[in-house]
Amino acid sequence: LTVLYRKLQEVASTDFTDLETLTDTPGLNSERVVTTGLTIFEELALLERKTESGQQSVKLLPYRKSDLDKSKIYLKCEWLKQKSQEFLKFQFDENIQQIWERVKDECGIPN
Repeated sequence: LTVLYRKLQEVASTDFTDLETLTDTPGLNSERVVTTGLTIFEELALLERKTESGQQSVKLLPYRKSDLDKSKIYLKCEWLKQKSQEFLKFQFDENIQQIWERVKDECGIPN
C-alpha cells in the first residue's frame, strides 16, 4: 500500500491518471495488487475513480488522515494473511497423517 500511495502522490495528485501507469510501477507486482489497493484507498475516501471509453483512471484526493482499519477490504486481507501464516505453521508442525485426520474431520469424510 505504501508503494502504491507514493506512486499516486507522484502521478495522480493533481489530475487523473490511467491504471496502466500504476501497474507498470516496480514493487506493484500485479494488476490485482493495484486494484485491491485502489479499492482500499477508495473505501477510505482517499481517491476518486472514473471510467471513460472503458479506460479507468484515478485521482488522489487532498490528504486527510485515515485509519486503515476502517477499510473492510484491508481487514479482510489482513485476516487472510494471518490465516495463511497459521496454515503454513500448521503444515510444518504436523505430520501428514495428522493433517489428513483434521481434513477428514472438518470435511466430514468417513474413515
